[in-house]
Amino acid sequence: MSLACGADQADLPAKDFGIFDSRIVALLDFDDDDNLLNIELITAPAEVVRYSIARDAAMHLSDALSPLMTVGWYGNCPLPE
Repeated sequence: MSLACGADQADLPAKDFGIFDSRIVALLDFDDDDNLLNIELITAPAEVVRYSIARDAAMHLSDALSPLMTVGWYGNCPLPE
């Protein structure tokens, strides 16, 4: 999930990540051309919970912004063309 433009405002992690089986987090590192450079796996339960909370916050934020996206508003971030 990537909310890089709004990540600072919502206190979300700056890196893309995925959660697998509610016990493994994969942090994804990309270069400027969006090529995948590295995947860091996190299995520490407290860290997995922290990323789960961030995922839930991102989902809540995306639900809150979805009606506004139809009229071209996306906070301080320009819409993709």
